[in-house]
Amino acid sequence: MALWANLHGAFIVGFVLIGVYLAGAIVNWARATGEQRPALRQRVTVLVVLGITCSLASLLIPAAGNCPCRYPVHKQPIDDGDYTRVSSPNFHDLGTLPFAIVLVLTLLMLFIARPRLNVTDGLLLIVWLVLSLRMVRNAPVFALVVTPILAEHWNAYLRRRRAFLDPP
Repeated sequence: MALWANLHGAFIVGFVLIGVYLAGAIVNWARATGEQRPALRQRVTVLVVLGITCSLASLLIPAAGNCPCRYPVHKQPIDDGDYTRVSSPNFHDLGTLPFAIVLVLTLLMLFIARPRLNVTDGLLLIVWLVLSLRMVRNAPVFALVVTPILAEHWNAYLRRRRAFLDPP
């Protein structure tokens, strides 16, 4: 996280991912039965420690030349306007076509396969869909986050269909 924070302003993505996984773990822990709770509590603890560690690591900033202020990287993307300029996806632009394809595949999965998403997968889909529809710069992260979820649930759907169509 220290390297990421010093090289690119999108290190905030790491904190969003940790937050989503932490929220999913907390919901699962709260809904769990007695025998599952210790493992889920450990997962929550690990994610909290990870979040704190990454937060501290992102503060490791090398001195900027002769400037004694050590300009905080957490403030720079906002000051530069990177996160205040909103650029929604333009679906008329061919550059947005890959995002549109992943979005359509996601919607088809939800309507055709009707998967039982776990809390974390559902939160990942919702958070990154909203963020990528708000700012097109989040579309590549949406694709990276959603692709494993799509693969898992399309695979399960196709296996069920194959078992249904090919009787023993």
